[in-house]
Amino acid sequence: MLYRKKKYIIAQNEMIIKDVEVLGSVVDSYYRSLNDAAARNTTETESVQRTLDEKTAKINERLDALEARLTRMEKNLEDVRYFSEHGLLSTDAIRGKFANYNPELQLLSESTKTKILICGFYGADNLGDELMLETLLGYLTPSIDASFTVMLANNGEYNVFGKQGVHYIHYPQTKFDYDRLASFYDVAIFGGGALINDVDYGVTHGNEMSLSTTLVELSSKMIENGKRCLWLGLSSNHDITNKEFADRLNSVIPCLTYVSFRDENSVESLKRAGVDVSNVALDHDLIIANKALADPPKKSDGRLNVGMIFICNFGDLSETELAIIKSAEKKLKATGKDYRINLIPFYDYCKVDEKALTRLAEAAESKNVAVLPYVNSFDKIVKIIADQDCVISMRYHGALLSLMLGKPLFSVVLDSHPHYRNKMSYLCKKYDGVGNTADVSELNEETIGRALDVLLADGAKDGNARFLAEAQEKLEKVIDKYLK
Repeated sequence: MLYRKKKYIIAQNEMIIKDVEVLGSVVDSYYRSLNDAAARNTTETESVQRTLDEKTAKINERLDALEARLTRMEKNLEDVRYFSEHGLLSTDAIRGKFANYNPELQLLSESTKTKILICGFYGADNLGDELMLETLLGYLTPSIDASFTVMLANNGEYNVFGKQGVHYIHYPQTKFDYDRLASFYDVAIFGGGALINDVDYGVTHGNEMSLSTTLVELSSKMIENGKRCLWLGLSSNHDITNKEFADRLNSVIPCLTYVSFRDENSVESLKRAGVDVSNVALDHDLIIANKALADPPKKSDGRLNVGMIFICNFGDLSETELAIIKSAEKKLKATGKDYRINLIPFYDYCKVDEKALTRLAEAAESKNVAVLPYVNSFDKIVKIIADQDCVISMRYHGALLSLMLGKPLFSVVLDSHPHYRNKMSYLCKKYDGVGNTADVSELNEETIGRALDVLLADGAKDGNARFLAEAQEKLEKVIDKYLK
């Protein structure tokens, strides 16, 4: 009996031990779960704490910045009160404050990129200069990672929205601006045009320094500061008579990073003035490098179209231009063909060409004389000239585009203008095998009639494709060598 009871007790103890073991494992599992949860809570708590710390730090930074800004505003307010009390905020006082420099130059934005300033007769809506700028930017902006600024003439109507990623400033107002420009920009490029003009040197136009003055003086400052300065495809007056200007050219041109003229006549003009031109290259005009000329559109109608491009902003040439229109119409009527005379505006500042050409069309008293709209892009003007069967042009770039597109040309040279003779006579010599040209001073009914006979008899040509390829290659080499 005692033995059985002992076995029973042992069995019961074994069961209790098993139950205790099971219970122990359950308790251990429970505590492990508690520990895991605690660990997770600790991690989540730490994460939340880090986020709170970061946000608190940012809030403190913002508060510090706001406090600093508030302090500056309070200081500015004190300054305003002082200036107001002492009469320093009047219109005359503010004008005097900025009398010695262009205030735009104080707002120039710093950049880690190379800062390139492009200068020329831009902004006045003179189509030839705008085409040179369009061509130059078309090569520079895709190939160079730089900050580009274009210097403009003062024209509130100028459309700056067509050129993305480009900054703008206006011409310098005094000589002090040249120091600021030369210290800020890494490179200055004078991109095309008849900028070497001794008559305009030292002159101010309104509140702006003349472009010829800026050409020489800004270039000089860039050289002094060890910066790069390039003159691309410039031309000059036929006669350089201003000795001070010639002397300044002599000190600047030999030191330029790169300098090229677009015609031999300008090189000879500087030689006659005693200027050292030994480092001057001879390049094509910038627009010849424009790739839009490589594949121009075809003529879009079967009518006989004669394009006329006149100069309407230099003296009164209306009688001469009207005589050209009437002589041309007389010749065109004799052909028995459907014809139209298209007057093509090239200068849109204050609508100068549009107004003058409209008066000419009215004076012509012919339904076959039309004034075309002003266009300001390469593609559009190429299309207009491509639609002409022949062209009469007083303007250099009108004549040049006509020759590049293979159009028979009558080039009328405004010989009373100081720089037209150099570029126009070279253009006809270089690119036009016919050489159908005359000076304005020599025009009469007979010379106009003779030139028109040649013009109408001369068929379309192949253009000047070899010059296009050559101009593109030269411009690309200059950019690769001096600007990259």
